[in-house]
Amino acid sequence: MNVLLSSSGWILGIVATLNAVACEPVDHLVGGEETGTGNGNTGGDSDLPVLDSCDILRDDSDEGSCRIEAECGDARVSSSCVSDDDALECDCADTGLSVTFRLTGVKPANGCSHALAACLTWPELEAEPYACTPTTEVDDPGFCLLDADCTRKGVIGDAQFTEFHHRQSDCAERDDGTGWACGCGSPNGGIWHIETPTNEFQCADGFRWCVGEDVERSGSQTCTPVYEEADGDTCVTELECWEPGTVSGQAATMLEYDIVACRLGDDGLYECQCDWVGAYDTPVAAEDLQAACNIGVSACAN
Repeated sequence: MNVLLSSSGWILGIVATLNAVACEPVDHLVGGEETGTGNGNTGGDSDLPVLDSCDILRDDSDEGSCRIEAECGDARVSSSCVSDDDALECDCADTGLSVTFRLTGVKPANGCSHALAACLTWPELEAEPYACTPTTEVDDPGFCLLDADCTRKGVIGDAQFTEFHHRQSDCAERDDGTGWACGCGSPNGGIWHIETPTNEFQCADGFRWCVGEDVERSGSQTCTPVYEEADGDTCVTELECWEPGTVSGQAATMLEYDIVACRLGDDGLYECQCDWVGAYDTPVAAEDLQAACNIGVSACAN
């Protein structure tokens, strides 16, 4: 599978980082005139309702770059942009989404608000269908692989965007004979388990599932701890989470991995983070760090 499971160093590194095909055109695309003033949070007259529920923690911009960090619901998210000729090259920073957006029609002062809105609403953006160029393709009995460079054009608020990402997907018959598993290494993660193939070339479908196409989630996640480690003032528990749904019209279960991380706060009380990019905003009462992480798993599930 392209999906990489965690090692201890990789998980704790994530915690440290968190702390410190022809296309039909969209109905309307904003022209290239730069709009809006002020910092990315306000975005001038931009219509970005997805940001209405976000608390902006940091909003920095100058003539050539910008960065926004925000809490949106239970998740801490961020975006950053740098000027490149007459456009802005933007990414989703610490969100774990490996997607690049090239924006036109906005200045750096407003670019990061548009990028943040794009990151939060991906992949359900107002955009053309993806055009993808395969980089690797394998079709063997019981195994397939389809990786590609993908792009599409669309609109977000005042900005036109071109999205770029490298998509990694593979499918394989499960060793226990209970069907197939299709995984995604990028632009996001996840493994779908199905009883029978949905396509003669299974990766043709699995490739689309990586960006949410032909996928419906139909229930709540059930999570089980599968890994735990404490290092200094932080403890981390990795969770294996299953969720029912359908893919290409067939019943499936989605397997994803998440973390709960806990630490001793400045006030002497323990606080926990409930996902890869969340804030340490879940307090727990515990005698020590190990107990805090154990309690944090239950607290985050509620």
